[in-house]
Amino acid sequence: MNLLLILGILVLSKSSVFHAEKSVFVQEGQSVQLDIQDKEIKISLLVWQFNSTQTVVHCFDKNVYVSGDFENRVEFNKKTFSLTLKDMEKIHGGLYTAKEIAGEEKIVAQYLITVLDPVVAPVLSVLSNWSSSDSCNVTLACRGHDLFVASSCNRRFCSEESVTSSQGSMLRLSVTDNSILCNHSNKVSWRVDAREIKLLCPFIKDAVTPPAGVPMYLLRTVLLSVTLVLMMSAVITVHIRERLIQSS
Repeated sequence: MNLLLILGILVLSKSSVFHAEKSVFVQEGQSVQLDIQDKEIKISLLVWQFNSTQTVVHCFDKNVYVSGDFENRVEFNKKTFSLTLKDMEKIHGGLYTAKEIAGEEKIVAQYLITVLDPVVAPVLSVLSNWSSSDSCNVTLACRGHDLFVASSCNRRFCSEESVTSSQGSMLRLSVTDNSILCNHSNKVSWRVDAREIKLLCPFIKDAVTPPAGVPMYLLRTVLLSVTLVLMMSAVITVHIRERLIQSS
């Protein structure tokens, strides 16, 4: 069967009903593998299309034909019928559809691909800082690309702030494990800048906390036991002294 006949079958066949496409986000310069949903089916003629107008690959009886526009940019697996898109750029984003041709068209996979840049590293900076032995107030700024958030912090609390761009990237300022985090992320990457709270509030002494892994109720039990022993020792000591005084 020649190429023109294959394309004729593709045009004249009717498509069967298929589930909604899957959304996939890819970092620019990376690769992505697109699989058909039912890997157990036997396919004699399969076509991958881009935006329903360009043929990427057709496979007939294990013979694979790659369109010229996609040579050196795709890899096709004849056993699984998966399509790997390599070195993705933004212009490569769009709808990729796999169709089985067997009397009628049957869509066996459909992916909506979005290609995104990795986020830039954010910068966490101090706008103002006032600290004493019993108080600390810090105002911080979190910047990432064209996004900006600010937050006021004391020695125990920072108001969490976040903002999202129209392209879907998010900038968030938060507190985790005594560190202030400035996190810049999108669907394909994330970067973070951090500051320790104790470095911003150097005059504040940390509260005494139990060692990691020791339950609070166990510490209370130990303290209560020690207190009872000390009280009993004091009572016994007083009693012995009184006996000695009486005997003398």
